[in-house]
Amino acid sequence: MAHRLTSNNDALWEVGLSGRTKAQRLILAAAVDSMSTLGYHGSTTRGIAKAAGQSPSALYVYYRTKEELLFEICLVAHRSVLNWTQQADNQSTDAIERLASVTRSLTQWHATNYAIARVAQFELPALTLEHFWIISRVRRRIENHVRDIVRDGASTGQFTVDDVTATSIAILSLTIDVARLFHLQEHNSAESILDLYVAF
Repeated sequence: MAHRLTSNNDALWEVGLSGRTKAQRLILAAAVDSMSTLGYHGSTTRGIAKAAGQSPSALYVYYRTKEELLFEICLVAHRSVLNWTQQADNQSTDAIERLASVTRSLTQWHATNYAIARVAQFELPALTLEHFWIISRVRRRIENHVRDIVRDGASTGQFTVDDVTATSIAILSLTIDVARLFHLQEHNSAESILDLYVAF
């Protein structure tokens, strides 16, 4: 179960999970597994605690409600995506190379981490308004980063776009939807679709 959270690569979660205890990581992994298959409303804290090898009371030490657990998952995921976006963007290269690199990175993240991506992207309506706006601020930074690359390419004539914002949202939507469609057991690897997305 835990491999779905870390995707066998702890570096993916180094930013988001630093400072978390082993028990918290187990709970998060169990919550991702449950919510990615049963949905937020179909998951229970009792079931999550049992899958994590913890008692319900142990779960409540870290998360008072199921919504707080969802918020933690969403925050970890979005911060990780932002980190990947920033690291993939070599601003010393031209806009075409920058956009290709960022698109490839975002696609890889959502394919490799498809379980937590489904929860973080598609269960957002279950968050409280306060928590939703915190996540929205991180999402806006990701969106702005991609939009800036598209705008730079348009200003230099490398891209021909009628609407920079709409184009940026379309690119992000394509990478995010990989999580909805991708299953590692049905593909050789995440690499099998990366070149297709970048070429598109």
